[in-house]
Amino acid sequence: TNNGMDYLISRWAQDFSQITRIDQYISPGYLAGEHKSCMNFIHMTINKLVNFRTVMVTHHAPSKSCIDYTSGDRCVDDFFAVDLDNFILNNRQIKYWVYGHNHHRKIFTMGDTVVISNAKGYPGQRDHATWTCKYGRFEI
Repeated sequence: TNNGMDYLISRWAQDFSQITRIDQYISPGYLAGEHKSCMNFIHMTINKLVNFRTVMVTHHAPSKSCIDYTSGDRCVDDFFAVDLDNFILNNRQIKYWVYGHNHHRKIFTMGDTVVISNAKGYPGQRDHATWTCKYGRFEI
């Protein structure tokens, strides 16, 4: 990780002042290590599921296409989404990818995969419970 960018992200993103792990707030460096471990698991698992229709559920968005750019702030994109576009397009068995972390609702298709946000937000923010997703059931 880049120390200057880590500092910027930790000051900008609310997660670093609201989420703790073993009585310590999380850090960008900690999350980078978790991301690497999770990606290893995802690659290993999806290789075993080549012949099975699959639903992926992750915290972070799997594509920069998931990001809402209405704020105009693109310097911390990697904090909200990873660039797994080629991974999704090359693994046609992934029928749905549900993600969180972003605080806006979005549904789109990438190749054979329907990508769906499960936007909830932080405690105290407006309630997203009224949102009805047309993909309430996954038919795989």
